[in-house]
Amino acid sequence: MKKMQNQFACSRIMLPEHVEALNKHAREVFVENSYKIPEFDEQQLEEFNILLQRSINQGLCLKITYLSPTGFKTLAGRLKKASEGYLFLETGNDLKAMPAKKLIAVEEQ
Repeated sequence: MKKMQNQFACSRIMLPEHVEALNKHAREVFVENSYKIPEFDEQQLEEFNILLQRSINQGLCLKITYLSPTGFKTLAGRLKKASEGYLFLETGNDLKAMPAKKLIAVEEQ
């Protein structure tokens, strides 16, 4: 009987990569449940859309706040393009992508 108990002892060991992935997933779920994206009315969404269009067409600098896996994040720059549910913001020499569904605020800078 003792032989059968020790046979599966090695299956209780987890690889460090798996532990790290599980911890990362737990943090992301915690952040998503802790921070809520507000529900915007049509007027607010229209204002966001106008600012985003002006940034693409006229090079308007924007300050965009969005929900990232680590909490709220704010970026400033010019919007280069919007495609496949992502906004691509040029910040200096970098091009940062952010999910459009996770937008919190869009302001003129």
